[in-house]
Amino acid sequence: MSKLSIKEIQLNFCDILNKYFHSKGFKLFNESKTSIFVHKNENIAIHFFFNFFSNYTIGVSPLFISFYEVEDYLLEIGIPDQGLTKYKKKEKLNLPTIEFNHIPVDLSNKTILTTIDLYEIANKFISFYTNEGLTFISQYSTLLDIYNDLPDIPKWKNLISGMGDAYIRGLIISKLCNDPLFEKKLETIDQMIQNADNWTPYWNKYKTTLKKIEPKYNT
Repeated sequence: MSKLSIKEIQLNFCDILNKYFHSKGFKLFNESKTSIFVHKNENIAIHFFFNFFSNYTIGVSPLFISFYEVEDYLLEIGIPDQGLTKYKKKEKLNLPTIEFNHIPVDLSNKTILTTIDLYEIANKFISFYTNEGLTFISQYSTLLDIYNDLPDIPKWKNLISGMGDAYIRGLIISKLCNDPLFEKKLETIDQMIQNADNWTPYWNKYKTTLKKIEPKYNT
């Protein structure tokens, strides 16, 4: 059996997955050596992607959920050193609000050489999605679900996506969910972020915006 090319691996792998995920409402976007699956409605997007490397391995992303009522603030104000124009269409690329990082080890960095290998790894991912993945999606289907399960601030990034922007997302969720400790959390994160030079012009805008956000959900 001849060795598959990287392009053949990408197309065949995604064809296997798409037979399942298309029926679940996902749309597939194929780019050079990257394939993105997105399921979205007006308010939320569920998405994940695969990278296809020249060493014949596949990189699997976390499982992401984007809540637009959070991400719209970041799209408006911005994130340091990150252009967001390509995310504003909310099609194949979406800023993630939270992520599920517990991808089984045997789903990534496994050498793919044959069609049999492709079927094995594709079916393992489908099994992961239908079990752990759907459990995660169900557990965090609303912002109030996220808020009620947020750990202490230093561990926010265990659930919330991003670097410094993870703290922005956490504060937006806190304010939208009528958190009685919002002001205290704002003060804590202010101390963390204000000394980061690249964040200064953004952080001042976020603080102004955060004060204007009206709570929508009662804790």
